[in-house]
Amino acid sequence: MRTLPSLAFVTAIVSPLVAVAQPAPLDAAIAAYEDARFAEALERFAAAEEQADGLEAGDVESLFLYRALCHYALDDEDAFRAEVLKLAKLSPSYGLDTSVPPRVRDVFAELTAEGDPLTLEVTTHRAPHGVRVVAQVTGDPGGLVREIRMSGTTARGETVEASGAELRVPAASGDTIEYRAEVVGPGGAVIRRESGRSAPPTTETRSAVDVGAGGTHRDRDDGGAPLWPWLLGGSLIVAAAAVVIVLLATSSTGTRFGAPEVR
Repeated sequence: MRTLPSLAFVTAIVSPLVAVAQPAPLDAAIAAYEDARFAEALERFAAAEEQADGLEAGDVESLFLYRALCHYALDDEDAFRAEVLKLAKLSPSYGLDTSVPPRVRDVFAELTAEGDPLTLEVTTHRAPHGVRVVAQVTGDPGGLVREIRMSGTTARGETVEASGAELRVPAASGDTIEYRAEVVGPGGAVIRRESGRSAPPTTETRSAVDVGAGGTHRDRDDGGAPLWPWLLGGSLIVAAAAVVIVLLATSSTGTRFGAPEVR
């Protein structure tokens, strides 16, 4: 006589299948938009955006576009333009095909023409016993940048990491270090990244190099004191010494300085 499987056994088998069958939050949000369930779609887009990870840069582009379309369908002009602005800052060259309403394409072109896209710039600076790597992000209209992650590798292969816009990498004179910087956006997506190599700068240089995805790199030397106070002080000392020498020379020859004699 065969017995029915226990409920716990059935649950253990079925639950993973149900989890696999459930669409990802972003896919579920897009499906809701396509079914004209705009309010539900906006809720699902918000859930997808707040994920700790799981999204890629292309997913974030889709999120902003479809959320803009939701607000457009709901006739919410301010929210619609805010989402289009994020897309324009993130991906100015994003291609909108004819399936997108002309109004959306026009606003995207307008906001893209304003310039100032999301940009990551990394600079390296001389620091005591190493290199200071600094990341700066510009062009964020709000809602794009969630975190900056940085890491570096010393000449001996040791790795250092930091969460934030600054990293110090130990380096001796002549060492070359490697660095990496990532800008994390909605859903844990890396929306900008840059990497490079640098030695502790000895002179100031400002040769920016485009590295793709909105990044530039500059080497700077800001670790030493300025030279002009020393030059000025040296000049004053030389001038004072010259005055003393003249006075001593004239005193020894009996020359006197006074008013001219009138005859």
